[in-house]
Amino acid sequence: MMARGMLAVPMSEHEQRFELLADLGAMIAGEVELDDLLATFADRVARALGADRATLWLIDGATNEIRSRVAILPELAELRVPANYGVVGHVAQTGELVNIR
Repeated sequence: MMARGMLAVPMSEHEQRFELLADLGAMIAGEVELDDLLATFADRVARALGADRATLWLIDGATNEIRSRVAILPELAELRVPANYGVVGHVAQTGELVNIR
């Protein structure tokens, strides 16, 4: 909710996205520990999308693999896949957003 004048009015989806981006930008500027930053980032994005979980995938240029860096399910081990494998490889190659429901 955002106060507009004296009334509390629900934020539009556009306003919510802008607020999320502003918050994430502030986190990036203030956080020095990469693992903590990535975990917080994944959590905030998952909540904003209404997702049960989120995984951040990073491209390892040295091995041409994509590896999971952080997942909301901490019991999962790091995953490594070829850069052209599956949905995550497709996203890495095309830059398309894929939301699996």
